[in-house]
Formats: sequence, structure tokens, C-alpha cells
Amino acid sequence: GIGAIAETLVDAIRRSGGKVIYRQEVQRIEFERGRPKAVVTKRGDHFPAGRVVANLPPWNIAQLTGDDTPQP
Repeated sequence: GIGAIAETLVDAIRRSGGKVIYRQEVQRIEFERGRPKAVVTKRGDHFPAGRVVANLPPWNIAQLTGDDTPQP
């Protein structure tokens, strides 16, 4: 089912040296030269990140990145 897909994705991220962080509300995604630099949570935690996988609708990602993309 859908849980198996998520587990496979998490395993692949970890095998590639990535970190999966659960139950954190993201305040913003910081960029440098057009690439992700860090993820900052509402609690103030700062996670350096060269890549970001987000499980949310595109218009919410636009809010986190400061993009002015119109929302539906």
C-alpha cells in the first residue's frame, strides 16, 4: 500500500546519506544561488539541506520558499 511506498522512499533517502525528519512544521526553506541551503522549523531548528523532499501541495511550498506563485 501507500505506506510501503513511503518506507521505500525513506530507505532510499537514508541510503543516500539523507536525513528524514518527522512531525516538524517548516517555517521556511532557505536558498543560495537557486539551490536549497537549509530548512528552518517553526521551533527554530535549522537543518542544512542540499535537497528537500516535501510532502505538501505546491502552493504551500511556494509559501515556504518566498515564491510569489499564485495560489489556487
